[in-house]
Amino acid sequence: MNRKRKSRGRRGDGSVFRRKDGRWVARVCVTLLDGKQKRTERYAATREQALQELEAMRTIVRQRSVSVGRMTLREFLQNWMEAIELAPATRQSYRLSIDNYIIPDLGHYYLSQLTAFEVSRWMASLKERTVERKGKSTKIGARTRQIALSVLRAAAKGAIEMGATGYDFTAGVRRPSMPRPTIIPFTVEEVQRILASVRNDRLYALFVMSFFCGLRQGELFALQWKDINWDDKTISVTRQRSEVAGVIHEREPKTTAGKRTIGLSEICLDALHERRQLAVREKQAANPWVFIGERGKPLRRSNFGNRMWKPLLKTLGLAHRGLHHARHTTATLALKAQTPVHLVSSMLGHTLASTTIDLYGHAQTGDHEITAEAVAKAIRGQSGVKTG
Repeated sequence: MNRKRKSRGRRGDGSVFRRKDGRWVARVCVTLLDGKQKRTERYAATREQALQELEAMRTIVRQRSVSVGRMTLREFLQNWMEAIELAPATRQSYRLSIDNYIIPDLGHYYLSQLTAFEVSRWMASLKERTVERKGKSTKIGARTRQIALSVLRAAAKGAIEMGATGYDFTAGVRRPSMPRPTIIPFTVEEVQRILASVRNDRLYALFVMSFFCGLRQGELFALQWKDINWDDKTISVTRQRSEVAGVIHEREPKTTAGKRTIGLSEICLDALHERRQLAVREKQAANPWVFIGERGKPLRRSNFGNRMWKPLLKTLGLAHRGLHHARHTTATLALKAQTPVHLVSSMLGHTLASTTIDLYGHAQTGDHEITAEAVAKAIRGQSGVKTG
């Protein structure tokens, strides 16, 4: 019969004991900053080896406790950014907020010093601060402050998960408010004018897909021929493209809803067929992307906007709006045509139908009349009450 033999030290120093199967165990229990206990064990063949493992774990615990206690927010952010996985565009956004707003103001604080009060004071100071942009002095906008706070919240959560702090120092800090951006969809007449103007352009199909399918610009630029199902008259949205610091990146949509199948109308199919025939004539039939530059290179958001979209709207005398407003136009027209919200939401790739309603509720202008009539009809039918 084997008895457990334990080598005990001071509380928290850990212990060594032998299991019934003959193996030796080195165990250390650590109290995290949030008060929870975490037990770590290592196995060894002999007691001497187990004692060596125990000493190694004790060293790690001591080093960790010292480093955490003396870690500044700047030091943590540098390590955290190296450890987390982010899409290129998101990483660039995080880095801008960290380098321009978080580290300059809060980077010198030890994690143990940061509180919601300090973070709130920081947000208030950002609101009053001005920055130089294109030779002009402007105040830091609400959206910039929102992003900075979101990055700091994510960092606080990461610090808790990594055991660098035991509390969320952003908890209770109010998110800066800002008015929702005004959505200005194109009118039917404006859409017709735009499409007529680009009818003979090599990228005509891109404009058609923008207004008829509700795709995001990054989804359009990443569309490949293999994504088109000619027989079912559908396209599969499986990737999107972004441009960060001049470098093009492609990745899967952020959400499951973003991966979706969209039906194609005849005008879309005809435009895509023409685009395919043109690709053959341009000797680009082997190029996997549907929409490419004249030399077969991927389309860039900045080039397309500055060289084609903006000049087009200016020539037609239309108020400037980004290509994203073509997507807004699709959603608005679909809802005005009484298309069920869940179908519009699915087409747009929204995770929740409530997002679609929140963004485009203004398009359902006649719904209150339809609802009122439905209620009146139901009451008349069930009780015989005259409603007028």
